[in-house]
Amino acid sequence: MNAKISHTFGQRIGNGGSVAGSLQVRTGPGVVRSLRFYNGTGGDVYLQIFDTATTPAVASVPDVLIGLIPNDTAYETDTPLSVTDGCFVAASDTPFTYTANAGNVAISAEIQ
Repeated sequence: MNAKISHTFGQRIGNGGSVAGSLQVRTGPGVVRSLRFYNGTGGDVYLQIFDTATTPAVASVPDVLIGLIPNDTAYETDTPLSVTDGCFVAASDTPFTYTANAGNVAISAEIQ
């Protein structure tokens, strides 16, 4: 995990596009200030967010379903998201439950 600390904006973290389909953004309560996601899997995936400090079990229902992200497409938001337990961001093969996608995605986030 690459980390960069900024006293003004919080902590930026990311997976550098080499982790298969997911990133544990937070492991406790806090705010995800921004999120950036790039799908380089070779197919379409569903972007899901879970309020959890660990990897969710297969078939878990996401707390937030961003939606379908086509291959070679980026998604980003600067809308803050408060989490209670943590934040796990994942590319899933299915929309309404978590099915891990083993393809390469780039995920970065700014947390507070």
